Amino acid sequence: MLATGRSDRQSAGGREKKGRNGSQTGAGTRFDVLSRAGEGTLWIVYRVRERATGQTFALKALKNVFNRHPRFPGALLTVAERWSGLDHPHVAGWSDKGNEDDTLFVTTEWLPGGSLESRLNRAFSRDEIVAVLRAAASALEFLHTRGRTHGDLRARQLLFDASGRLKLTDGGLAEAFASSGLALADVQPDAAWYLAPERTQGAALAPPADLYALGVLLYRMLAGRVPFDGPSPLSIAQRHRTDAPLAPSQFNPRCPADLEQLALRLLEKDPALRPTAPELVQALQAMAPLTGALTPVTPAAAISVPTPVPTPLLPPESEPEPAIEVTVPRRRPLAPLVDEALAATGEEEIRLERTTMHRRHKRRELWGALGAFLWLLVVAGAFGGMFYGAYYFWLRQTPKTVRVPSYLGLEQNKAKERLAKAGLTMRVGRETFDATKPAGTVVKGEPEPGRLVRARREVTVTVSQGEAPIKMVDFTELPLAQARKIISQHAMRLGPVVEQFHDKVPRGYIAGQYPESGESFRRSEPITLIVSRGPQPTAIDATKGIGMPIDAPIAPVPEAVEPSTPFQPLPAAPANNGPATRVALIRVQIPAGSGTQPVQIIVRDADGERTAYSKTHRAGDQINERVRVRREAGGTALVRVYVGETMVKEEQL
Repeated sequence: MLATGRSDRQSAGGREKKGRNGSQTGAGTRFDVLSRAGEGTLWIVYRVRERATGQTFALKALKNVFNRHPRFPGALLTVAERWSGLDHPHVAGWSDKGNEDDTLFVTTEWLPGGSLESRLNRAFSRDEIVAVLRAAASALEFLHTRGRTHGDLRARQLLFDASGRLKLTDGGLAEAFASSGLALADVQPDAAWYLAPERTQGAALAPPADLYALGVLLYRMLAGRVPFDGPSPLSIAQRHRTDAPLAPSQFNPRCPADLEQLALRLLEKDPALRPTAPELVQALQAMAPLTGALTPVTPAAAISVPTPVPTPLLPPESEPEPAIEVTVPRRRPLAPLVDEALAATGEEEIRLERTTMHRRHKRRELWGALGAFLWLLVVAGAFGGMFYGAYYFWLRQTPKTVRVPSYLGLEQNKAKERLAKAGLTMRVGRETFDATKPAGTVVKGEPEPGRLVRARREVTVTVSQGEAPIKMVDFTELPLAQARKIISQHAMRLGPVVEQFHDKVPRGYIAGQYPESGESFRRSEPITLIVSRGPQPTAIDATKGIGMPIDAPIAPVPEAVEPSTPFQPLPAAPANNGPATRVALIRVQIPAGSGTQPVQIIVRDADGERTAYSKTHRAGDQINERVRVRREAGGTALVRVYVGETMVKEEQL
């Protein structure tokens, strides 16, 4: 590649060749290396001069570990091609690219003013902060309107040229990392400080992420610290997603309110709530510059205490590498014993040497024995801890033995509670119909009650659904007696028997039923039968005062009918000399606007005088009430209807 000798200026000679990635190169014949500018985690940076034009550039040579990556060099060449040719006063684009000796290199504009990172250790005035923001926002607006996202905006990527103009560098580098399957935060540890929340969740590169990174940079200039820090990139990413940033004024009371609000807007978790680059440019242009002396807005401690940075960070990629001082240790003086040995002669010299060797051997044996003893203690402690931990874990994890309590015949929830008290769990395996057990009762289970099992064992049970449903029989147009017999023969349950008038079904026959024919029901459910009373009788209309005769006496219903007997209308009851029962239909209309009023129907018949109906109704209600009256042969019955305190009708029957 480009080698440097003892002097800072050296010609990088060599012949043009084709590199491993297929790029035509000729860096050695085109550039003279002036100096080595620095080294970062990704590049080794040289200051070079192009022989043809005499212009000075920064030549960045990719480190070997990244040159050997199967996809990254190709992705970097693609990005360099795509980002070359950008012309903006605050954007430093890629000038050239190539490959020499299987080492990928790119050239960019030479920016000798250092990075913004190196200036964050001092206080900033409000005008300086606004100037930095305007330059960065202008660069982002230029990129975003052309469909490009920087993706790696950091203080180290903002460099100053010789005139002090700020420029954004390394555009598209994040895109190369993403397409190669590399995590930017793993290569550049301080990138985790600037990572937007949506990027930590795998979202694609988008302009709002650049605005979030600019918000982190503004926060550092205002508060002298990053909004979110942690021991690892993963913990910092978690705080980006969940924590709300503290106001910079909590760390720097002199922080301008408008810049503080702008920083918090840029740090919104929702990308849609952050301003866009054009909106940010307009907002910064509207900020009037301050006049007079520059007022520091960062804490005074920031001048002497540097902003905390992660330990693994290397020096800035475009800044000179700090010189390393090598101190040669002083020669250790000879021991007195050695001096004596050198001065001694003959046998004395031999004796001293033997004594020295013996002492050294004894010391070595002593230290060796002590070291072996210490190692034995360490190993014994380790094995003892392992055995104790394994035994304790076995005691804690091995479940105890319990006896399955009695749970058969219990309701499902009660069985579950009883098993839970014994340290067991219950699961319903199946449900079955069982006429002998109510629905919801546990009828079977595995393991059975009384067995010894491990605690936390699952008991699988079978739950009864009660008796199986059957289809309802059609009782319509059957005599009541025959319907009763069918119900009794099939072990069904007869419920209420209701009598109603019916124009088509003969008296004493079934006119309706519930449940209806064909519906599913259980034998234990009551069956309601509706028996016809024949055609509806004539009525007394109390509202019109028209009297009509009461219907004929009701004939009794026979208790049994043989199945072979054809169905015939029931005969009328034989005449007798006792009181006859009749039914009258009373109709009452409550006048509208009369309010709530009591309604009473008074009957005087063979049984004496009684109140046959008494209820309270609202205005407009229609009352249809059937009243039974008994009268002697040749006698009469009297019916009176009262609405409120007024008798509206009196009729003799």
